[in-house]
Amino acid sequence: MINNDDFITRLLALDTDAALLFDPTADRFELYIIGGGALLLQDYISRSTLDIDTIGGNIAQLNSLMTRYDMNAQANAYIDLFPEDYRVRAIKLPLKTKKLITMYFLLRIW
Repeated sequence: MINNDDFITRLLALDTDAALLFDPTADRFELYIIGGGALLLQDYISRSTLDIDTIGGNIAQLNSLMTRYDMNAQANAYIDLFPEDYRVRAIKLPLKTKKLITMYFLLRIW
């Protein structure tokens, strides 16, 4: 089970690991957190979540890292159902990252 503090720790660890594996001058990733994780980040729910659901156009390279932290991009299978402007609705997470992964969350996509 992933609580709010653990959630942030996992996101920062993913960013740190990615910075070690990818070229920060060439590789950039956008990670959009959806579902229960997005609700947890905003304290809309108090219960823990089992995993962190994400979408993103260029995160396939991150999949092996993401599984280490109970994150997945399986929701990308439904990306065509999201409105084309979902990125405009995203809220950037105010985390101090290595600038390799920009992290957002989505609460409402419709």
